[in-house]
Amino acid sequence: MKLVDFSWARPGGAAIKAAGFAGVLRYVPYPGDGGKGLMDYEIQDYRSNGLSIGLVFESTAARHLDGYSAGVQDAHRCEVSITRLHFPEELPVYFAVDFDASEEQQALIDDYQRGAISVLGMERVGVYGSYYVIERCEANGTASWFWQTKAWSGGQVSDVACIYQYLNGQTINGAAVD
Repeated sequence: MKLVDFSWARPGGAAIKAAGFAGVLRYVPYPGDGGKGLMDYEIQDYRSNGLSIGLVFESTAARHLDGYSAGVQDAHRCEVSITRLHFPEELPVYFAVDFDASEEQQALIDDYQRGAISVLGMERVGVYGSYYVIERCEANGTASWFWQTKAWSGGQVSDVACIYQYLNGQTINGAAVD
């Protein structure tokens, strides 16, 4: 299944489907998200075009380095948005580690993930990041879902990756997508 993700762009469900994609991965909306969050009208558009919808949360690229309390706070933001958007409560949320995280930073990443787990439950918490991040999260039991980016992965693809993002900087209907 081919999926597409994007932040501020809004290419439209029909264009996404026509480009051969089966679903979208969109940002959890929250106050102050800068406009990149999923909107109500998009949900209807995607559903009417038969597209699946997945969720990712990211406030800043290195938010995970703020540890456990940041994970709790962000997971609560997700709960509010998921309820408002009428998403199924079992839908996983990928929390983005959107930088080249070192092994030394993994303890803080795991603490953040544990904070999110304390709110959403282990079965709903995923992680987005490099090969190394998702491998370490899997080994440390701090995520159940794994979205790997090609970036910072040293040419490796993880066997635990549910999603593999390999082609960035594309356009659909004039909108920038990955």
